[in-house]
Amino acid sequence: MMEWSQFVAQEDTPSRLRSMFSRRGLLKAAGASAAGAAVANFHGGALNPKDTEPIVLAQEDEDEFEWDDEFDVVVVGSGAAAGSAAVTAHESGASVAILEKTESFGGTTAVSGGTYWIPNNSQMRAAGLDDPREDAIRYMARLSYPHMYHPEAENLGLSEHNFRLIEAFYDKASDAIDALDEMGAVRSIVDLESPDYHAHLPENAAPFGREMNPETEEGGSGSGGELIVQLRTAVEDRDIPILLEHRVTRLVQDEDGAVVGVEVQTPDDETLYFGASAGVIFGTGGFTHNSTLRREFLRGPIYGGCAVPSAEGDFVYIGASAGAELGNMQNAWWTQVVYEQVLDQSSVPQTLWQTPGDSVLQVNRFGHRVMNEKMQYNERSQIHFNWDPVRAEYTNLLLFMVYDQRTADEFAGWYPISQPDADDSYVIRGETLEDLEANLQSRLEELEMSSGGVALDEEFLSNLHGTLNQFNLFAETGEDRQFHRGEVPFEESFHNLYGPAPEHDYPNQMMHPLSEEGPYYCVIVCAGALDTKGGPKINENAQVLDAAGNPIPGLYGAGNCVASPAGQAYWAAGGTLGPALTFGYIAGLSVTDDIEPSDDDEPDEGYEEEPEDDDANDVDEPDEEEDEVEEDDDDDDDVAAEPQDHTVEIKDDLTFDPEHIDIRVGDSITFVNVGQMMHTATCDPDRAFDEVNAQMPDGAEAWHSGNLEAGEAWTYTFEVAGDYTYACIPHEVAGQVGSITVEE
Repeated sequence: MMEWSQFVAQEDTPSRLRSMFSRRGLLKAAGASAAGAAVANFHGGALNPKDTEPIVLAQEDEDEFEWDDEFDVVVVGSGAAAGSAAVTAHESGASVAILEKTESFGGTTAVSGGTYWIPNNSQMRAAGLDDPREDAIRYMARLSYPHMYHPEAENLGLSEHNFRLIEAFYDKASDAIDALDEMGAVRSIVDLESPDYHAHLPENAAPFGREMNPETEEGGSGSGGELIVQLRTAVEDRDIPILLEHRVTRLVQDEDGAVVGVEVQTPDDETLYFGASAGVIFGTGGFTHNSTLRREFLRGPIYGGCAVPSAEGDFVYIGASAGAELGNMQNAWWTQVVYEQVLDQSSVPQTLWQTPGDSVLQVNRFGHRVMNEKMQYNERSQIHFNWDPVRAEYTNLLLFMVYDQRTADEFAGWYPISQPDADDSYVIRGETLEDLEANLQSRLEELEMSSGGVALDEEFLSNLHGTLNQFNLFAETGEDRQFHRGEVPFEESFHNLYGPAPEHDYPNQMMHPLSEEGPYYCVIVCAGALDTKGGPKINENAQVLDAAGNPIPGLYGAGNCVASPAGQAYWAAGGTLGPALTFGYIAGLSVTDDIEPSDDDEPDEGYEEEPEDDDANDVDEPDEEEDEVEEDDDDDDDVAAEPQDHTVEIKDDLTFDPEHIDIRVGDSITFVNVGQMMHTATCDPDRAFDEVNAQMPDGAEAWHSGNLEAGEAWTYTFEVAGDYTYACIPHEVAGQVGSITVEE
């Protein structure tokens, strides 16, 4: 995940720009309060289950019910699952509308890494990589249900329902990606070099080639923002209405139980009803930010995560009220988060994708290592749920990431390690290990009301000394005899996640001895989630099932709002978005089985799209008669000021710093990527998702930095006075926009 910008839409902001609300904007709208507080932007926070009971229409009332608008298919949500479903249903001949409860299109997908895991995809096959069906299903089953899996049992030991979901994913995933490509909805590019997270397991016969990303115009791998740009463009090209700030609160069913529409609430407390003659598809995200559902269902305590704040479990309540059976509610896409950040706001901008550094380890309150710090986030994070039956406590509830000055210097800016000049309050420092222990204990005392009183054990310091001595011995020999750090194929990939990691002369690049002298540093980490993955159960056709295992007519689901086909597993990078895109596609096909293709896909008269401000989005043609800016003449009486060179930093928190800058004609701006992700600085209507973010004065030419990797810079000289707006193209929909005023 990535951080997001400080852009907050104002009342006079053009509607299309307002629709691309950034995640930080969502956080501000949420009030940046403690977890569980009411969230005004989402109309009161989590739904009240009592208010989600479906409206049931008697047969004699069905024809008389007054819909505010009617479509064949209503799609709820706007992330990968919803976007895939909407475009597929439209291509199958349905009239479609998208209802999104927030002011932003894209959900958590928009701020994700954008990778989707697609077994047996056509691009890996074209590259000569085989992914046999039996082997791939065996790999997925082994990880999803390890307590049930047996290679010689029927359905590999899984229930028929769970086995058929995995089969459906394998059988349809490649078809889904190829179909989205053929529709012009999503262009994909395969990654042939990154291994699956469990490439080392014998069940994995195709450890490379399943990871895919949206392809950028430059032919590179895009992020989640790029995926959402492409999906939204496909939606808009088909004139599918997108209704933002329309929160679905309950279903409308006929007397036979078939879903025929939805009830919607708007920010103006208006209640609307949308008919869906073929069905309703939910793709609304999980319940990471619903503290009640987290506490009641997840198999261990977490404090939040990096899903957008709107992930409040709406479909858990709405589906259950309609009779849906819930499943996989105990599981999530686990990750580690910085404890003090997640206490401030449950939706955090970054997580510990990896434990950065080499002279670094994680210990519990007893000063002991508890896992391979370089294992991938989903597996590593579950160690927080360890229960000690004697002490009757979660011994690893909080863990302490300890590192020395080498890692602080060499890996500066690799989250959560601070940038050199940053003053991140969550980083605890000590000149010696004794100082570090004292400062850490003091911090824990400040946090004791939220942590259940977690404190360092009286043997913490002596154990920590022993732990460091043992770790240093392992580093010198290159063999982690305790947790096998550096032995799993994907570890090298993640060790270099933010760029080439500094090398050293020890035999295991994942391990370097910690210094015998301070200073030392510590960050408190805890369990979190990218999002949860439990909710109403679906079948292989993405139909929502009731308690008897029968489909609820007209109700479909995909993505993190339903019981994931992955069970407890995280198969590889893209294990979230791969099933979301695939089952969204399946839902779009299933819901339209009985719909005849029609040329009339226009919405009914009841729907009125907000008129776009054409003047705001048009870029005037250059004025051929505009005078060129003359160079300064030393003989002039009024000598102009010398041109200045300015600097704008492009940051991984999805901001330009400064966000706005005033310069003069002839001045230059050097855009410097100070983060670890790829960025651009672009003012080009042909590249921007929204031309509002590529405005320029008459006579100016479009400009584009190209892809700037970490540390790279690009300079542009401004010769035409006026106002400019620009964006980072990969992160435009997440709000990374800036502005420039050039004065004469």
